[in-house]
Amino acid sequence: MEAQRAPKILAAYFSQTGNTRGIARYIHQKTGGDLFEIERAAPYLRNEEYDFSGKTIIPFGSHGGYGRSRSAIVELVPRSTIAETLAIRTSVDPSLSDTISGWLRRNDIAEQ
Repeated sequence: MEAQRAPKILAAYFSQTGNTRGIARYIHQKTGGDLFEIERAAPYLRNEEYDFSGKTIIPFGSHGGYGRSRSAIVELVPRSTIAETLAIRTSVDPSLSDTISGWLRRNDIAEQ
């Protein structure tokens, strides 16, 4: 029986105000992997430029505009698995570390 490889983690985020950046950094500290800031391009890129088939996407964001983000992701990447979403009000919440740890556990992501 082959040993399972740990999944590669990419914490990709877009942060208009810096709040989601703080959340992404917490996730990165807990999981390792890569941290990538998504920057607004004009016009927005279409999802056809990327192939997320067979990938697992684990969305996270802050309340300041999270809105329809999860449903938009589901529509944009129909051949992907969308895991439990994390929506946080602020990156300065004293319980943020515990909240992120619980979310990572529920999504079977090991902390380092």
